[in-house]
Order: sequence, then structure tokens, then C-alpha cells
Amino acid sequence: MPGIRNNCELIHAYLGGFAGLFVAFLLLMGVTAPVGSQQATILALLTALFSLLFVTTIFAVYYRQYFWSMNYSLLISAIILGFLMYYTMLLFPTTFGQPLILFVIGVVFGVVLGRIICRLCKDKKFLLDQKADS
Repeated sequence: MPGIRNNCELIHAYLGGFAGLFVAFLLLMGVTAPVGSQQATILALLTALFSLLFVTTIFAVYYRQYFWSMNYSLLISAIILGFLMYYTMLLFPTTFGQPLILFVIGVVFGVVLGRIICRLCKDKKFLLDQKADS
């Protein structure tokens, strides 16, 4: 069944959406770098940092979640989404790279990544303290 199933996927959808908006605005301003360069890596990490801080601030203020625990749990996802969205943005020409299109692509990437990560965490294959259980 399609759609967002739980809060974990919802948070990842927010992450992907804001990463998509951020890279769309980078594209509209003409701030791009060639694939594999140091500037591309910096821009992808800035995309990840911006989306992570924005989403954790929203959830910390409106949903009363603890800010730092959310940052630690979403850091890897934000970095993956930042790189995915930045390199997806490079596929679009400037005339086609509207913020809404990249926002929707980011939400789709976020839901897919959220579904994968939530399933791994649910099955306890991805937890760092797995050694303590065995």
C-alpha cells in the first residue's frame, strides 16, 4: 500500500522535501559544481545540514521532540538525501528545475529512504548496540 506509514517515514519525507527545495534554489541561483569536485561535496553537505537543522527545529518546536537525539538519529539519512538530491539536481536544466518538481522528487526519495531505514531499525539489524543484546 503506498503512502506514509509511520512517523519515521514522515520525518524522512520532510528531510527529502526540504533538501529538494534547497537544491532547487541553488539551481535557480546558478550555484552548481561539477560532479566529483570538492565544491560539489561541500554543496551536498550544506544541503544535508540545512535540511537536517530545519526539520529537527520544526519537530523540536511543534512536536516537542528532543533536538539533539533527533539530530543524531537523522544525520546519516540527511547526508544520503543531501547527496542524492544534489546529484539529481544536476540532471535538470535551469529552465526545468523548478522548486516544486525537486520538492516532490525529494519527498519521494525521503519516503523510500525512510521506509528502508525504518524497516532496518524495526528488524534490529541496523542498531549500533546490537552487541549488548547478544
